[in-house]
Amino acid sequence: MKILLFILFLLSSQNSYFTYADTCYYAQIINPNTYLYRDYGKSVLFELPQTYFVYISDYSKGYYTASYDGIKGFVKAKDVKVIKEIPQNPYLKNATFRLFASDHNMLKTRPSALAEDIITLPIDTPIIYIGKTTGTELIKGRGTTWYYCSYLNKQSYTGYIYAGLCDNLSITYNTEKVSYMQNPYITVSSEYIEYLNSPAGKKLVIVPIIIFSLLFLAMAFLPYFIKNHKTKPSSIYFIEDGKL
Repeated sequence: MKILLFILFLLSSQNSYFTYADTCYYAQIINPNTYLYRDYGKSVLFELPQTYFVYISDYSKGYYTASYDGIKGFVKAKDVKVIKEIPQNPYLKNATFRLFASDHNMLKTRPSALAEDIITLPIDTPIIYIGKTTGTELIKGRGTTWYYCSYLNKQSYTGYIYAGLCDNLSITYNTEKVSYMQNPYITVSSEYIEYLNSPAGKKLVIVPIIIFSLLFLAMAFLPYFIKNHKTKPSSIYFIEDGKL
C-alpha cells in the first residue's frame, strides 16, 4: 500500500514540479541607467525604469536573459536583484506622453533620423511610454534622448520617437515591498520551463517516472517472488524388493 501511495505521489507531483520559475525569476531594477540589450552588452534597446522588474532566466557573461513586459533581451546582473515574490505590478503601466510637433513625428526602428520609418504618430494623442535611450540630436539644443514607445492603431507598433518634440510625460516609482534572494543561481531558461509545463514536456517527465516506478515495484517484490517460488526437490522413489 505504501508503495502504491508513493507512485501516486510521483505521478501527481509532475504537474507542479516545474513551477519554481513562476515564484523566483523576477529581479528588481535597482540601479539608474540600467539597460535592456539586444545582445550581451551590445546594442541598447532602452533604459529600464528604476524600481520596476524584469523576468529573468539564464545567467552568462555577467548578464541575465531578461524579458520586460514581453520585450526580450539581456540585462546586467549587477544592476538588478532577484526577488522571492511575484510582483503585483512588475512593469511600468499607464505612462504616456504627447507629441506636440509634426516635424520628425515618424516612429523609427532605431533612435536615428536615418533609421527606417514604421508609422506616422499623431499630434496631441497619448503615446505609451516604455523606456528611453540616447540617439542622434535631431534639433540643436533639444538633446539626444529618444523614447522607446508603443502606439496602437488597429495593431500595435513599437519603436523610437525623438523626445525633443514630446512633453507631458509623468513616471511613477514602484513602491512594492519585496525580499531579495541571497546568492541566486539561475541556469534554467524560461523557455525550457515553459516546455516542461506543456503537454509534450509533461509526457517527457511522466515516462521516466513510470519506468522508475515499475523498477521500484520489481525490486520491492523480487524477494517475495523468490521466497515463494523456490524449486522444490523432486520426490525420488526406489524400487526395492518389488516394493516402492
